[in-house]
Amino acid sequence: MGEMWRLIRGTGRPAENMARDAAMAWAVGEGIVPPTLRLYRWEPGAVSLGYGQRPEAALDLLACARAGLAVVRRPTGGGAVLHGRDLTYAVAVPRRGIWAEGNVAACCRRIHEAVAAGLARLGAPAEVAGPRAPLGGSHGGGGVPCFAAISSHEITVGGRKLVGSAQRRFGRAILQHGSIPVAAERRRLASLLPGDSARALRLLEATMVSLVEVLGGSPDPGALAAAVAEGFAVALDVRLAEGVWDPTEEALAARLEADGAAAIPARRRGGSWGRLDTLRCL
Repeated sequence: MGEMWRLIRGTGRPAENMARDAAMAWAVGEGIVPPTLRLYRWEPGAVSLGYGQRPEAALDLLACARAGLAVVRRPTGGGAVLHGRDLTYAVAVPRRGIWAEGNVAACCRRIHEAVAAGLARLGAPAEVAGPRAPLGGSHGGGGVPCFAAISSHEITVGGRKLVGSAQRRFGRAILQHGSIPVAAERRRLASLLPGDSARALRLLEATMVSLVEVLGGSPDPGALAAAVAEGFAVALDVRLAEGVWDPTEEALAARLEADGAAAIPARRRGGSWGRLDTLRCL
């Protein structure tokens, strides 16, 4: 029998989602909770940035504010992602056993194979790409929006990116995020980027694909989450059990959200754009 993992599903506010994922990684690393797969949606929609991005270079923050979209910083890396019509996964595992072996690419590939296996259950011919030179380009000096570039070991369909993922390794835990777009909001995302939005749109049209386009219709949200969970169970040989948040996770997540650790305002305040990337507890 495989290792027991915790499965958590639900919907959260933008900053709440990021705070919960950071708290989850901490609790997994400390051995308070088992390895965890979290599948969730965003209410309301938002844009997330990788921990290393400069917000004012990666996004038109005033355009985001006019659109009513919060901007938050992920505790993981990567580029800008528009959330709202996607399913997001977050997986946290301790840095021991098989997860301590190999490099970041090998770890990412293991998780991507699980996600791809789940999407295949819905009929999506998802593939995990092999080693390759990056496809796509930068935009506006703020780094590449997540779905405007394809790198090694990405999940693709027909050569276009179906899942955008990013990983970060902390002292005792590994946290990986991924966005699975149900619908491709390319034009909306392009309008939120600085610089030439027409060029950004052309990049996204060349590199991004959604489940609606792949499957010919929108999958049931519950069926999508169930399929991804089944993919993890089979590909990683683990047993997933529906779980709840540990009180220590809830307390840490509440403190992080209250402190504004993930939130990025439309204008810089006091020299800080969000502090979730500087967490010491991980």
